[in-house]
Amino acid sequence: MKLNWILSAWLTVFFCLLSAPAQAIVMLFSDYDNTITKDREQGNWITLYELHRVHATAHSSIPIPLDLPKVILISHQDWEAYESQLARGEGQTGQPLPVPLYYGESKNGKHLDQFVPGFYQKVGSLTYHRYRGDEYFDSSIPNPINYWRLDRKAAVARTKKGQGTHKGYGFDLMAHFLSDPHLAAGFRLVTARGYPDEAIQQVFKDMRKEGEIKLLPFINPTGRPLSYWALGHPQFANRWSTENTGIKKQGVVLEAANQWRMTPAIEQVLNPDGTHMDHYHTFILQEDNPEYVQKWVELAQDLTRRGTHFIKFIIRHSGSLEEVEANEFWVSNRGTRTLERDIVIKSDGSFRRAYDHEMYITHILAKEANGRLLNACERLLNSKTSAVKEKR
Repeated sequence: MKLNWILSAWLTVFFCLLSAPAQAIVMLFSDYDNTITKDREQGNWITLYELHRVHATAHSSIPIPLDLPKVILISHQDWEAYESQLARGEGQTGQPLPVPLYYGESKNGKHLDQFVPGFYQKVGSLTYHRYRGDEYFDSSIPNPINYWRLDRKAAVARTKKGQGTHKGYGFDLMAHFLSDPHLAAGFRLVTARGYPDEAIQQVFKDMRKEGEIKLLPFINPTGRPLSYWALGHPQFANRWSTENTGIKKQGVVLEAANQWRMTPAIEQVLNPDGTHMDHYHTFILQEDNPEYVQKWVELAQDLTRRGTHFIKFIIRHSGSLEEVEANEFWVSNRGTRTLERDIVIKSDGSFRRAYDHEMYITHILAKEANGRLLNACERLLNSKTSAVKEKR
């Protein structure tokens, strides 16, 4: 009887350990558009791109109506849908037939239901300047406009009117990480945008003011990237010797993986295969773009198969269900295949379903999990404070 009791108690402890949240370094790498915010599927977040009217087409039989706006603004969703149909420079005709717009407006704010892609073209940085924050890098503009912040305010206003939501699939996990200082030390925003840290911090200050988050991400006072990896920023122009955003997003995670490879996990977590507890750090990656998701999957599979980094990779796919399926996020369990948004990369490169407790770390355990990360962030802040005192 006593032996049975001891065996039962041991099994209870064992299974409690298996279900316990991670107690090693935990980091969250998250995209912003369509992940933290929500654009598609009844979302109301709208990122605008500028398109400029061409002066003429290559065919005299297709004249450009002069009453068309010289500059129009279209949403990120429309940009992805129609970029290949735009005119390629003046005189090179694009799609000559009208197409519907998810969201469009003229410079004076007039709503547009449709446009003809062949009558408009992208014009270098001007097309993206709202998205990349180009005004911040133009010395002739003393007070740059934070379009990112304005877009968010407009999205929140629509939400309050019951016109949808501005919160994406990755919002809750981001908010969870920014509810505890230890987890906040492990938060990384990885976006194709290009705004400087101070401008991005304004956006997160608005989130805090609205009660959506409790803490702000940490900013490196040295100017080097810490919480914010805005890959469209000039400082990343030649980083990793590529212009490809997907490869740059891979680079952010790989740099962090190589850094923590040299620091063994002290505590134990549920291993990538979900079979037992072992020494692993945990990297959670959130992304909606199928191309970028695939880049992260390939990197995670490579590092996990090598068995040299001892990092458990969890990937949350925040795209549409069709995109989740396109990335083949299928998980097999006892002969049944299910489509999952949250997956763990197993040691052989296959997927298993990620458990909530592997991602939503409790505040009690977060102190043990990311104590080293928080101390490093606080040392950076203290060094900045000391430097300011010495200057005075």
